[in-house]
Amino acid sequence: MLSEHPEIGWTTARALDLHEDGSVTEFDHDPAGGRIEPGEVLRHWRSHNYRAQVHPATLCVRRDLLFAMGGWMALPASGDTGLLMALNAVAPGYFIAETGLLYRKWPGQLTSQPAHVDPAEWSARMKIIEERADNLAALWRIPRPPRQSIRRF
Repeated sequence: MLSEHPEIGWTTARALDLHEDGSVTEFDHDPAGGRIEPGEVLRHWRSHNYRAQVHPATLCVRRDLLFAMGGWMALPASGDTGLLMALNAVAPGYFIAETGLLYRKWPGQLTSQPAHVDPAEWSARMKIIEERADNLAALWRIPRPPRQSIRRF
């Protein structure tokens, strides 16, 4: 994909949640397969209570762009989301509509732990991710999506 489209900086693919009983669920906000414009994922993230429309665990990023973004954010959690928002702030992406990930859901995973969903911790992470994306977008002169208040999911 990336070798065929030099204008694309990153890709993601469809993810399905794999539950302990073996069932899978789809995410109902997947975009259509194809190009994702700068700011598109960030706008969706803001307007859907800080939930991205694509799964950051499926990221494939050009090496030079990854280095320019400073890699993954040094956060206790959500570092992949931080990188996704930074990438989307400055570069077009591409969504691969075929399933690229079975995301295992189980009680011991980090995202189901109390610390991950603690309102103060969660809000602080979202604010830092948002500020980084906004500042990168401003540097690349991409219009900023409107801000909205952070609310716990």
